[in-house]
Amino acid sequence: MGIMFSKGALESIISRCTNILCNDDGSTVPLTANIRVEVESRFHSFARKETLRCLALAKKTMPLGQKTISFEDEKDLTFIGLVGMLDPPSEEVRNAMLACMTAGIHVIVVTGDNRKLQSTVESLCHKIGAFDHLIDFVGHSYTASEFQELPALQQTLALQRMALFTRDEPSHKRMLVEALQGYLFGTSLFFIGGKNKKCSFSL
Repeated sequence: MGIMFSKGALESIISRCTNILCNDDGSTVPLTANIRVEVESRFHSFARKETLRCLALAKKTMPLGQKTISFEDEKDLTFIGLVGMLDPPSEEVRNAMLACMTAGIHVIVVTGDNRKLQSTVESLCHKIGAFDHLIDFVGHSYTASEFQELPALQQTLALQRMALFTRDEPSHKRMLVEALQGYLFGTSLFFIGGKNKKCSFSL
């Protein structure tokens, strides 16, 4: 008998689970709709209030002698729990962003986190303090799918107000760049890497 472990985004893992592991005695119980709601509530609490990046964990007992696994095996899993990771921004991020804003540069934070983690990134942006002039991110935070569904005029207005862009796949970054190039025709557009990347480049 072997055990397969799975990890990933909450919505991806929990949709494959039928049971949940109990902390009290290690037994499993059915993963009911009410329990799913409670798990998602805990997830959003971690993401919004504690700005934690969360991964969901699950397991499955595999048949004796099975030596390979496939995507098809990732069903009827037992949900184990959530792991929250704190990834604080570097100390110099706030001053760098404020310096850009003071110089008249429109700063947009682009993240590859999925939609469920958008609230985490919004909380981190508030924690940095560079967006203190915003009461909240309503009308300033867009996912790639939300932006794509907007009519052309609404996209232009969104680019004027945008502070956070959550992409679902790498191609969405190019989509945003091309939209900005059209909106900012004749001006410079710069991308700066993450906290461990020092280079920047003009597009």
